Amino acid sequence: MKWTCEEANRQLETFVDGELRDGARAQVEAHLDGCERCRRDAQALRELREALRKAEADATLTPGEAAAFEPAVRARIREAEAAAERHSLGGLARAFATEPKVLLLDEPFAQIDALTRGVIQEELMRMWTASRNTVFMVTHDVDEAILLSDRIALMTNGPDARLAEILEVKIPRPRSRGTIIDEPEYGRLRSHIIHFLVERSRLIQAEAIAKGD
Repeated sequence: MKWTCEEANRQLETFVDGELRDGARAQVEAHLDGCERCRRDAQALRELREALRKAEADATLTPGEAAAFEPAVRARIREAEAAAERHSLGGLARAFATEPKVLLLDEPFAQIDALTRGVIQEELMRMWTASRNTVFMVTHDVDEAILLSDRIALMTNGPDARLAEILEVKIPRPRSRGTIIDEPEYGRLRSHIIHFLVERSRLIQAEAIAKGD
């Protein structure tokens, strides 16, 4: 089965950097053969990578050359970010359009910059409010988890990870990134989760190993 735009886009940076394994590389290449928009995005990313490599390697740029070079790099960065946003929003829209009973999102915004990520988080909440589908989302971003979730499942570390705790998020909806940080419950939850990630997860895992579970 051929990959969708969303699936190919998740691997685009690794593909352009030449670090994808054969199977995944073949999937991305097959998708790019049939998708002009994704080909343009890949080319923009290649040009951005080349520009950044040139900037790092060339220490002899004159002030005038550097001044001309910077806007070009920034333009390519904006273009790549816009492409990532288009792909992510399109993927979410297609996923919700199928009206699934349960929707699994596995680190959907992991490779997106913080500003673009915020826009897409807001759109995800809008789609969820309209559909009320059950969404199970994997994330390592504490703030994202608190913003989006009704419940947060905390996992222990390692290959034998297990469910350690489920937290109820009692912050009223609708929520926004700009106002949620003023909620007392936000600070309490964030502190609890950070403490878990730093200390409790390691201790729970060590206890489980000692018991031979």
